[in-house]
Amino acid sequence: MKALIAYAALFVMSFSYANAADMSIHGFIQGNYSADITSSNPDGKDLKWAEERLQLKLDTDKGPFHLFLKTDAFHDHIDDASHLELREGYVDYTSSNYDLRIGRQIVTWGVGDLVFINDVFPKDYEAFFSGRPMEYLKIGSDAVKIGMYPSFASAELIIVTPTPSVPE
Repeated sequence: MKALIAYAALFVMSFSYANAADMSIHGFIQGNYSADITSSNPDGKDLKWAEERLQLKLDTDKGPFHLFLKTDAFHDHIDDASHLELREGYVDYTSSNYDLRIGRQIVTWGVGDLVFINDVFPKDYEAFFSGRPMEYLKIGSDAVKIGMYPSFASAELIIVTPTPSVPE
């Protein structure tokens, strides 16, 4: 419920400072189904996986500020439950010497060919192994990310709230 309220608030705020030329809304609809055609499942259902998913992304830019929202609405027919999830929702501020990002964001360090040596941020391996798109492997973290760029070095500081649970 908190995710829905946050999404609605950020969505409404985006209209207060964005023109139509500064905003893009896009997304997709996806159906995932898996059936056991050789034998019955232990629970008596024919499908092992049955869901429909709608993802919407809102992206706005206005001067040094940038707003990004990505949300999923999906219905799982196995559990007969619907969910709304705010995957990402953050505001960026960019200047010549520093960047600031506040909100739910996908944070990644040390990723190369799916080897996560230095990456300690949350992942959803169930989504990865079930065949969802690669973007579902990483879970958004509520965080503040500060990038500092003085003339002699670059530094990044990320403050993350405790790890969220994997979505059901």
